[in-house]
Parts: sequence; C-alpha cells; structure tokens
Amino acid sequence: MAAMFFGLVLLSACVALCFACRCPYRPYPEYFCGYDILFKGQALSEVVEGSSRYYTVRVDQVFQMPPSLSGALVLLVATYTQGSMCGMTLDLNTDIVFAGSSLSYGVMRTGTCQPTVVWSGLTTEVQTLLTSAGLGQYCANLTNTGPQTTLTPLDG
Repeated sequence: MAAMFFGLVLLSACVALCFACRCPYRPYPEYFCGYDILFKGQALSEVVEGSSRYYTVRVDQVFQMPPSLSGALVLLVATYTQGSMCGMTLDLNTDIVFAGSSLSYGVMRTGTCQPTVVWSGLTTEVQTLLTSAGLGQYCANLTNTGPQTTLTPLDG
C-alpha cells in the first residue's frame, strides 16, 4: 500500500513538472530587450473571464511603444489565470513595468515569461537605464556579446 501511494505521489510530481510554465531566464536589464511594448503603469482593475485575467492599466511612462499606440493612456492587459500556462496575478495600484511584443484586438498579453515586474523590485541602475532612454543602446550592445539564456521553471 505504501509503495502504491509513493508511486502515485511520484506520478503526480512528474505530471506537474511536465505541465509547468518554463521560461528562458535572462537577467535585468537584458530581459527588457526585444519587446515592442515597454512601459511603466498601474493596474487599476481586474476582471476574470474564462481562463484569462484582464487588467485595465494606466500608462504612466513609455519606454518603448509602436507608433499605433503612441499617446495611449490606458491599455487592456491580459494574462492566463493558471500558473501552469505562465499566468500571473498583478497587484492593483502598484507601479509595474509591463512588456509585450504584440497587441491582439487591442489587448496586450503578458505573463511570467515576459518581464512584467514591480518597479520597486528593480535595482536603481535598471530604473535609471529605463528612464534615461539608454535601454536601446544597451540592447544594441548585446548583439556584440550575445544574450545569456537558460531554461528555468518559474512558479506561477
């Protein structure tokens, strides 16, 4: 009976690992390179619909934005509700850096594999790099040294 229980526990652990969110790890500020949409803002409200969580986000400071969105004051940002699908929960009324590469039907999708991070969790050096418009030059210099990436599971 104990062996059967142990077998079930082991099988459950293997299934959980197989369906876990796995993202390439990149250190900050390198993590911000390559995104078309990059801004600091605050999630003002949250609505859960099916397997998605939608946030109405006020755009406070733009670091990178496609021309079609320039001047946007509010964006709808979506993430999955399940951590296994790399979904995340955002704190409302907190300064957050949002990153994404595509906007579909007016919605930017983000999750644990995009560098969406609380502003206060970034070092002063990274904050300064973002606000001084120096990120473009930093990212351009990476082409000479190459990015550092490894596959690391993230808790969601």
